[in-house]
Amino acid sequence: MRWRWVVLAVVMLGVVGAGPAPTGRLRGEITSGAKGIGYANVVLVEARIGTLTDGSGRFSLTGLPIGSRRFTINALGYAKHDTTLNVVAGDNPPLRVNLVDLRDKLPCSTSFWVGPRYLRDARPDGSTAGDGRSSVRGRAGSLSIASDPDPCRLQIDCMARRSGRRGSLIIADPFGRRVHAFEVAGPNGLHTTWTGENEAGRLLAVGSYRAILRSGRDSLVLDFVRTHDLPPR
Repeated sequence: MRWRWVVLAVVMLGVVGAGPAPTGRLRGEITSGAKGIGYANVVLVEARIGTLTDGSGRFSLTGLPIGSRRFTINALGYAKHDTTLNVVAGDNPPLRVNLVDLRDKLPCSTSFWVGPRYLRDARPDGSTAGDGRSSVRGRAGSLSIASDPDPCRLQIDCMARRSGRRGSLIIADPFGRRVHAFEVAGPNGLHTTWTGENEAGRLLAVGSYRAILRSGRDSLVLDFVRTHDLPPR
């Protein structure tokens, strides 16, 4: 019986001594020409580990599994970049990527941007916000807005809480004043786009706006902006 205890002790020591698997750290800079691209997405695809660059285009990723790994870099208005790196334990050589600027090819003079940086209030329960998209569900129903893949148009998808129940989708300025409205009715809800005009067809100024779904006494709100230049992801 004693030899069994010895074997068990050796196994336990091996488990305790093994410790966590080694991981790598990756720092770098995302640019376009001589300009650092702020708020670009840098993502390790297999592990879904990612971060945003700072205002100067710099980033840092930690806890990366070692081995050959695929990374993607995305920024609104720039060509997507894919690269494969051999991640080693500890610090890795800096990653520097220069993105191709696509903004000169846009047919619009102003663009929309949707994302977590533009949620002025605390994020509502049940909402999600990612690059170019925001959505929320609640008592009023469901509301989703997006500026991706076409930043020239705000994509709107919403549905009142009960199938067939009438509601309204209101676009409001920062002061809460209605600038455009859509009816939300029927089992399929509302699926439309908005290009920045008021109800008289006049193009509105750039700035912050809100999409508000109202159904009965309930409402859902998501924020977005219109800009002269494409804001970075």
